[in-house]
Amino acid sequence: MWISAPSNGLRDEFINKIVTINGGVDTKYPVKEIYLSTKTNPVGHGRPAKLIPMSHDKDEFDSLVSDIGGAGLKTNVLFNAIYSGGSEWSPQGRALIFEYLERLENLGIDYVTVAIPYFVELILSNFKKLQVSASVNSKISSVHAVERWIDLGVNRIIIDFFHGRSFRLLSKVVPVCKRRNVEIEVLVNDPCIIGCPYHIYHQCMFNSQSMDYGSNVDIPDFSQLYCSELRLKDPVEILKSNWYRPEDLHYFEEIGVDAIKLSGRMKSTQDNIQMIEAYAKGKSSGNLYSYIDTQGLYSSEYESFADENIRPFRFELDSCDLGGFIKPFVSGTIECLNGCDGCFHCQKFSRHIKYDRALLVKHLAAISTIRKNLKKKEL
Repeated sequence: MWISAPSNGLRDEFINKIVTINGGVDTKYPVKEIYLSTKTNPVGHGRPAKLIPMSHDKDEFDSLVSDIGGAGLKTNVLFNAIYSGGSEWSPQGRALIFEYLERLENLGIDYVTVAIPYFVELILSNFKKLQVSASVNSKISSVHAVERWIDLGVNRIIIDFFHGRSFRLLSKVVPVCKRRNVEIEVLVNDPCIIGCPYHIYHQCMFNSQSMDYGSNVDIPDFSQLYCSELRLKDPVEILKSNWYRPEDLHYFEEIGVDAIKLSGRMKSTQDNIQMIEAYAKGKSSGNLYSYIDTQGLYSSEYESFADENIRPFRFELDSCDLGGFIKPFVSGTIECLNGCDGCFHCQKFSRHIKYDRALLVKHLAAISTIRKNLKKKEL
Protein backbone atom coordinates (compact mmCIF):
# COMPACT_ATOMS: atom_id res chain seq x y z
CA MET A 1 0.00 0.00 0.00
CA TRP A 2 1.23 3.47 -0.82
CA ILE A 3 0.43 7.14 -0.22
CA SER A 4 -0.95 9.83 -2.52
CA ALA A 5 0.41 12.99 -0.92
CA PRO A 6 -0.70 16.63 -1.34
CA SER A 7 1.40 19.45 -2.72
CA ASN A 8 0.60 23.06 -1.90
CA GLY A 9 2.17 23.99 -5.22
CA LEU A 10 5.34 25.59 -3.86
CA ARG A 11 8.76 24.71 -5.29
CA ASP A 12 10.72 24.33 -2.10
CA GLU A 13 12.26 21.46 -0.14
CA PHE A 14 9.05 19.41 -0.31
CA ILE A 15 10.04 16.91 -3.01
CA ASN A 16 13.48 16.32 -1.51
CA LYS A 17 11.86 15.66 1.86
CA ILE A 18 9.49 13.14 0.27
CA VAL A 19 12.44 11.31 -1.28
CA THR A 20 14.09 11.19 2.15
CA ILE A 21 10.91 9.80 3.74
CA ASN A 22 10.65 7.13 1.04
CA GLY A 23 14.23 6.08 1.72
CA GLY A 24 13.72 5.77 5.46
CA VAL A 25 14.31 2.32 6.97
CA ASP A 26 11.17 2.68 9.10
CA THR A 27 8.89 3.77 6.23
CA LYS A 28 6.01 1.32 5.83
CA TYR A 29 3.94 3.16 3.25
CA PRO A 30 5.99 5.06 0.66
CA VAL A 31 4.73 8.07 -1.24
CA LYS A 32 4.16 6.96 -4.81
CA GLU A 33 2.19 9.94 -6.10
CA ILE A 34 1.95 13.69 -5.56
CA TYR A 35 -1.39 15.28 -6.28
CA LEU A 36 -1.83 18.98 -6.90
CA SER A 37 -3.71 21.51 -8.96
CA THR A 38 -3.00 24.61 -10.92
CA LYS A 39 -4.10 27.74 -9.08
CA THR A 40 -7.24 27.82 -11.23
CA ASN A 41 -8.53 25.87 -14.21
CA PRO A 42 -11.45 26.18 -16.66
CA VAL A 43 -13.97 24.39 -14.41
CA GLY A 44 -12.45 24.72 -10.92
CA HIS A 45 -11.31 22.22 -8.31
CA GLY A 46 -11.84 21.37 -4.66
CA ARG A 47 -10.12 24.30 -2.93
CA PRO A 48 -10.46 28.11 -3.26
CA ALA A 49 -7.52 29.51 -5.21
CA LYS A 50 -6.84 32.26 -2.69
CA LEU A 51 -6.05 29.72 0.04
CA ILE A 52 -3.56 27.64 -1.96
CA PRO A 53 -0.02 29.00 -1.44
CA MET A 54 1.10 28.42 -5.05
CA SER A 55 1.37 31.19 -7.65
CA HIS A 56 -0.48 31.60 -10.94
CA ASP A 57 2.81 31.26 -12.84
CA LYS A 58 2.50 28.46 -15.44
CA ASP A 59 6.24 27.99 -15.67
CA GLU A 60 6.42 27.49 -11.91
CA PHE A 61 3.80 24.75 -12.09
CA ASP A 62 5.49 23.11 -15.06
CA SER A 63 8.81 23.09 -13.21
CA LEU A 64 7.18 21.55 -10.14
CA VAL A 65 5.71 18.77 -12.28
CA SER A 66 9.18 18.17 -13.71
CA ASP A 67 10.61 18.00 -10.17
CA ILE A 68 8.02 15.41 -9.17
CA GLY A 69 8.70 13.23 -12.19
CA GLY A 70 12.46 13.62 -11.73
CA ALA A 71 12.10 12.18 -8.24
CA GLY A 72 10.46 9.06 -9.65
CA LEU A 73 6.99 10.01 -8.40
CA LYS A 74 3.67 9.99 -10.25
CA THR A 75 1.72 13.23 -10.74
CA ASN A 76 -2.03 13.55 -10.29
CA VAL A 77 -3.71 16.85 -11.21
CA LEU A 78 -7.09 17.71 -9.73
CA PHE A 79 -9.82 18.66 -12.21
CA ASN A 80 -12.51 17.71 -9.73
CA ALA A 81 -15.20 20.36 -9.92
CA ILE A 82 -18.64 18.99 -9.05
CA TYR A 83 -20.28 21.71 -11.15
CA SER A 84 -18.82 23.23 -14.29
CA GLY A 85 -21.52 25.76 -15.12
CA GLY A 86 -22.06 23.85 -18.35
CA SER A 87 -18.93 25.43 -19.84
CA GLU A 88 -18.05 22.17 -21.59
CA TRP A 89 -21.04 22.70 -23.90
CA SER A 90 -20.12 26.16 -25.12
CA PRO A 91 -17.55 26.58 -27.93
CA GLN A 92 -15.36 28.89 -25.88
CA GLY A 93 -15.57 26.82 -22.68
CA ARG A 94 -14.91 23.57 -24.52
CA ALA A 95 -11.88 25.05 -26.24
CA LEU A 96 -10.43 26.16 -22.90
CA ILE A 97 -11.01 22.72 -21.38
CA PHE A 98 -9.31 20.96 -24.29
CA GLU A 99 -6.44 23.43 -24.21
CA TYR A 100 -5.95 22.79 -20.50
CA LEU A 101 -6.07 19.00 -20.82
CA GLU A 102 -3.69 19.09 -23.79
CA ARG A 103 -1.26 21.04 -21.63
CA LEU A 104 -1.48 18.39 -18.90
CA GLU A 105 -0.91 15.58 -21.37
CA ASN A 106 2.09 17.38 -22.90
CA LEU A 107 3.54 17.87 -19.42
CA GLY A 108 3.50 14.13 -18.90
CA ILE A 109 0.87 14.16 -16.15
CA ASP A 110 0.01 10.60 -15.13
CA TYR A 111 -3.46 11.00 -13.63
CA VAL A 112 -6.29 13.51 -13.76
CA THR A 113 -8.83 13.36 -10.94
CA VAL A 114 -12.40 14.24 -11.90
CA ALA A 115 -15.79 14.33 -10.18
CA ILE A 116 -18.00 14.92 -13.22
CA PRO A 117 -18.57 11.61 -15.05
CA TYR A 118 -18.73 13.25 -18.48
CA PHE A 119 -15.13 14.37 -18.06
CA VAL A 120 -14.06 10.73 -17.61
CA GLU A 121 -15.41 9.92 -21.04
CA LEU A 122 -14.13 13.15 -22.57
CA ILE A 123 -10.58 12.62 -21.32
CA LEU A 124 -10.35 8.94 -22.19
CA SER A 125 -11.73 9.58 -25.68
CA ASN A 126 -9.29 12.36 -26.53
CA PHE A 127 -6.19 12.08 -24.32
CA LYS A 128 -4.76 8.60 -24.56
CA LYS A 129 -1.78 9.25 -22.30
CA LEU A 130 -3.87 10.38 -19.33
CA GLN A 131 -5.33 8.03 -16.74
CA VAL A 132 -8.38 9.07 -14.77
CA SER A 133 -9.14 8.81 -11.08
CA ALA A 134 -12.62 9.32 -9.68
CA SER A 135 -12.64 12.07 -7.07
CA VAL A 136 -13.79 11.78 -3.50
CA ASN A 137 -16.29 14.44 -4.62
CA SER A 138 -17.85 11.82 -6.90
CA LYS A 139 -19.58 10.51 -3.74
CA ILE A 140 -18.98 6.83 -4.55
CA SER A 141 -20.64 4.94 -1.72
CA SER A 142 -21.98 1.63 -3.04
CA VAL A 143 -20.91 -1.37 -5.09
CA HIS A 144 -23.31 -0.22 -7.82
CA ALA A 145 -21.61 3.19 -7.97
CA VAL A 146 -18.16 1.60 -8.08
CA GLU A 147 -19.20 -0.59 -11.01
CA ARG A 148 -20.76 2.35 -12.90
CA TRP A 149 -17.61 4.47 -12.59
CA ILE A 150 -15.40 1.55 -13.60
CA ASP A 151 -17.63 1.02 -16.63
CA LEU A 152 -16.97 4.66 -17.56
CA GLY A 153 -13.28 3.80 -17.68
CA VAL A 154 -11.70 5.18 -14.51
CA ASN A 155 -8.40 3.68 -13.43
CA ARG A 156 -8.91 4.43 -9.75
CA ILE A 157 -11.82 4.62 -7.32
CA ILE A 158 -11.86 6.61 -4.10
CA ILE A 159 -14.60 5.96 -1.59
CA ASP A 160 -16.82 8.83 -0.40
CA PHE A 161 -15.26 9.99 2.87
CA PHE A 162 -18.62 9.94 4.66
CA HIS A 163 -18.35 6.15 4.25
CA GLY A 164 -14.65 5.97 5.08
CA ARG A 165 -15.21 4.01 8.29
CA SER A 166 -17.53 1.48 6.69
CA PHE A 167 -15.31 -1.59 6.42
CA ARG A 168 -18.42 -3.52 5.52
CA LEU A 169 -18.62 -1.45 2.32
CA LEU A 170 -14.86 -1.69 1.70
CA SER A 171 -14.97 -5.48 2.05
CA LYS A 172 -17.42 -5.58 -0.87
CA VAL A 173 -15.83 -2.85 -2.98
CA VAL A 174 -12.22 -4.04 -2.87
CA PRO A 175 -12.88 -7.40 -4.62
CA VAL A 176 -14.80 -5.61 -7.38
CA CYS A 177 -11.86 -3.27 -8.00
CA LYS A 178 -9.35 -6.13 -7.92
CA ARG A 179 -11.41 -8.13 -10.38
CA ARG A 180 -11.62 -5.15 -12.76
CA ASN A 181 -7.94 -4.20 -12.32
CA VAL A 182 -8.80 -0.79 -10.88
CA GLU A 183 -7.02 0.81 -7.92
CA ILE A 184 -8.95 1.51 -4.72
CA GLU A 185 -8.03 4.51 -2.58
CA VAL A 186 -9.26 5.88 0.79
CA LEU A 187 -8.93 9.42 2.16
CA VAL A 188 -7.79 9.09 5.77
CA ASN A 189 -7.49 12.58 7.27
CA ASP A 190 -10.53 14.57 6.23
CA PRO A 191 -12.09 16.74 8.97
CA CYS A 192 -15.62 17.12 7.56
CA ILE A 193 -18.32 16.49 10.12
CA ILE A 194 -20.34 13.36 9.49
CA GLY A 195 -23.58 14.01 7.58
CA CYS A 196 -22.69 17.65 6.90
CA PRO A 197 -25.65 19.38 5.17
CA TYR A 198 -23.33 22.03 3.73
CA HIS A 199 -20.92 19.68 1.98
CA ILE A 200 -22.18 19.98 -1.61
CA TYR A 201 -22.81 23.72 -1.27
CA HIS A 202 -19.30 24.11 0.17
CA GLN A 203 -17.74 22.33 -2.81
CA CYS A 204 -19.75 24.49 -5.22
CA MET A 205 -18.36 27.60 -3.52
CA PHE A 206 -14.84 26.21 -3.84
CA ASN A 207 -15.47 25.53 -7.53
CA SER A 208 -16.53 29.10 -8.14
CA GLN A 209 -13.36 30.37 -6.44
CA SER A 210 -10.97 28.19 -8.42
CA MET A 211 -12.26 28.70 -11.97
CA ASP A 212 -10.18 30.70 -14.45
CA TYR A 213 -13.14 33.01 -14.89
CA GLY A 214 -15.05 32.27 -11.70
CA SER A 215 -16.91 34.43 -9.25
CA ASN A 216 -15.37 37.81 -8.48
CA VAL A 217 -17.37 38.00 -5.24
CA ASP A 218 -15.37 37.74 -2.03
CA ILE A 219 -17.26 34.77 -0.61
CA PRO A 220 -17.06 34.21 3.16
CA ASP A 221 -16.64 30.57 4.14
CA PHE A 222 -20.03 30.29 5.83
CA SER A 223 -20.01 26.51 5.42
CA GLN A 224 -16.78 26.15 7.35
CA LEU A 225 -18.07 28.41 10.09
CA TYR A 226 -21.06 26.08 10.46
CA CYS A 227 -18.79 23.06 10.97
CA SER A 228 -16.51 24.97 13.33
CA GLU A 229 -19.43 26.06 15.47
CA LEU A 230 -20.63 22.46 15.77
CA ARG A 231 -17.18 21.27 16.87
CA LEU A 232 -16.88 24.00 19.46
CA LYS A 233 -20.37 23.29 20.81
CA ASP A 234 -19.63 19.58 21.05
CA PRO A 235 -15.97 18.54 20.57
CA VAL A 236 -16.96 14.88 20.24
CA GLU A 237 -17.78 15.79 16.62
CA ILE A 238 -14.08 15.65 15.78
CA LEU A 239 -14.02 11.96 16.75
CA LYS A 240 -17.11 11.24 14.67
CA SER A 241 -15.40 12.52 11.50
CA ASN A 242 -14.07 9.83 9.18
CA TRP A 243 -10.31 10.09 9.76
CA TYR A 244 -7.73 7.55 10.91
CA ARG A 245 -4.56 7.58 12.96
CA PRO A 246 -1.31 6.66 11.19
CA GLU A 247 -1.25 3.58 13.43
CA ASP A 248 -4.53 2.36 11.90
CA LEU A 249 -3.41 2.14 8.27
CA HIS A 250 -2.61 -1.57 8.49
CA TYR A 251 -6.34 -2.30 8.53
CA PHE A 252 -6.63 -0.90 5.02
CA GLU A 253 -3.60 -2.83 3.83
CA GLU A 254 -5.02 -6.05 5.25
CA ILE A 255 -8.33 -5.61 3.45
CA GLY A 256 -6.60 -4.92 0.11
CA VAL A 257 -6.75 -1.14 -0.32
CA ASP A 258 -4.11 0.03 -2.80
CA ALA A 259 -3.54 3.62 -1.67
CA ILE A 260 -4.36 6.12 1.02
CA LYS A 261 -4.84 9.78 0.23
CA LEU A 262 -3.80 12.58 2.57
CA SER A 263 -5.56 15.95 2.51
CA GLY A 264 -3.44 19.08 2.90
CA ARG A 265 -3.15 21.33 -0.16
CA MET A 266 -3.72 24.43 1.97
CA LYS A 267 -1.16 23.49 4.61
CA SER A 268 2.39 24.75 4.88
CA THR A 269 5.16 22.56 3.51
CA GLN A 270 6.47 21.93 7.02
CA ASP A 271 3.07 20.80 8.31
CA ASN A 272 2.58 18.55 5.30
CA ILE A 273 5.97 16.91 5.70
CA GLN A 274 5.29 16.16 9.37
CA MET A 275 1.90 14.69 8.50
CA ILE A 276 3.16 12.63 5.54
CA GLU A 277 6.09 11.27 7.53
CA ALA A 278 3.76 10.15 10.34
CA TYR A 279 1.47 8.25 7.96
CA ALA A 280 4.38 6.84 5.97
CA LYS A 281 5.86 5.40 9.16
CA GLY A 282 2.49 4.45 10.63
CA LYS A 283 3.37 6.30 13.80
CA SER A 284 2.08 9.57 15.24
CA SER A 285 4.19 12.20 16.92
CA GLY A 286 2.81 15.19 18.82
CA ASN A 287 -0.73 16.43 18.33
CA LEU A 288 -2.60 13.85 16.25
CA TYR A 289 -5.28 16.39 15.30
CA SER A 290 -2.68 18.55 13.59
CA TYR A 291 -2.60 15.91 10.82
CA ILE A 292 -6.23 16.57 10.06
CA ASP A 293 -6.55 19.28 7.43
CA THR A 294 -6.34 22.48 9.44
CA GLN A 295 -8.98 24.21 7.32
CA GLY A 296 -11.38 21.87 9.08
CA LEU A 297 -11.13 23.78 12.36
CA TYR A 298 -12.34 27.15 11.18
CA SER A 299 -12.03 29.29 8.11
CA SER A 300 -9.44 31.87 7.19
CA GLU A 301 -12.29 34.38 7.02
CA TYR A 302 -12.97 33.70 10.67
CA GLU A 303 -9.32 34.35 11.49
CA SER A 304 -9.64 37.82 9.97
CA PHE A 305 -13.04 38.53 11.57
CA ALA A 306 -12.07 37.41 15.07
CA ASP A 307 -10.83 39.86 17.67
CA GLU A 308 -7.07 40.07 17.32
CA ASN A 309 -6.83 39.62 21.07
CA ILE A 310 -8.29 36.11 20.85
CA ARG A 311 -5.37 33.79 20.36
CA PRO A 312 -5.80 30.82 17.98
CA PHE A 313 -7.71 27.81 19.27
CA ARG A 314 -6.71 24.22 18.56
CA PHE A 315 -7.94 20.85 19.69
CA GLU A 316 -5.27 18.36 20.76
CA LEU A 317 -5.27 14.57 20.68
CA ASP A 318 -2.63 12.06 21.70
CA SER A 319 -2.69 9.03 19.43
CA CYS A 320 -1.84 6.75 22.36
CA ASP A 321 -5.17 7.65 23.98
CA LEU A 322 -7.07 6.32 20.96
CA GLY A 323 -5.66 2.81 20.89
CA GLY A 324 -8.53 0.48 20.05
CA PHE A 325 -10.85 3.32 19.04
CA ILE A 326 -11.13 2.19 15.43
CA LYS A 327 -11.53 -1.58 16.04
CA PRO A 328 -15.37 -1.62 16.28
CA PHE A 329 -15.57 0.11 12.90
CA VAL A 330 -13.22 -2.44 11.34
CA SER A 331 -15.11 -5.39 12.80
CA GLY A 332 -18.46 -3.96 11.76
CA THR A 333 -19.73 -3.75 15.34
CA ILE A 334 -20.33 -0.05 14.75
CA GLU A 335 -21.81 1.22 11.49
CA CYS A 336 -22.00 5.02 11.51
CA LEU A 337 -24.50 5.10 8.65
CA ASN A 338 -27.06 3.79 11.14
CA GLY A 339 -26.75 6.93 13.25
CA CYS A 340 -25.49 7.48 16.79
CA ASP A 341 -28.65 6.58 18.70
CA GLY A 342 -27.68 4.22 21.52
CA CYS A 343 -23.99 4.28 20.57
CA PHE A 344 -21.68 6.11 22.93
CA HIS A 345 -18.38 4.93 21.51
CA CYS A 346 -17.06 8.36 20.49
CA GLN A 347 -18.32 9.94 23.70
CA LYS A 348 -16.32 7.41 25.72
CA PHE A 349 -13.12 8.52 24.01
CA SER A 350 -13.98 12.23 24.00
CA ARG A 351 -12.41 12.66 27.43
CA HIS A 352 -9.06 12.47 25.64
CA ILE A 353 -9.74 15.63 23.59
CA LYS A 354 -7.67 18.41 25.14
CA TYR A 355 -8.42 22.11 24.75
CA ASP A 356 -8.56 25.41 26.58
CA ARG A 357 -12.18 25.64 27.77
CA ALA A 358 -12.09 29.39 28.42
CA LEU A 359 -10.65 30.03 24.97
CA LEU A 360 -13.25 27.73 23.41
CA VAL A 361 -16.03 29.85 24.92
CA LYS A 362 -14.53 33.02 23.41
CA HIS A 363 -14.19 31.49 19.97
CA LEU A 364 -17.67 30.00 20.06
CA ALA A 365 -19.15 33.38 20.92
CA ALA A 366 -17.21 35.04 18.10
CA ILE A 367 -18.20 32.44 15.51
CA SER A 368 -21.85 32.54 16.57
CA THR A 369 -21.88 36.32 16.17
CA ILE A 370 -20.23 36.14 12.75
CA ARG A 371 -22.69 33.51 11.52
CA LYS A 372 -25.59 35.61 12.78
CA ASN A 373 -24.26 38.70 10.95
CA LEU A 374 -23.82 36.74 7.71
CA LYS A 375 -27.53 35.89 7.72
CA LYS A 376 -28.63 39.53 7.70
CA LYS A 377 -30.02 41.18 4.57
CA GLU A 378 -27.13 43.61 4.35
CA LEU A 379 -23.66 42.08 4.67
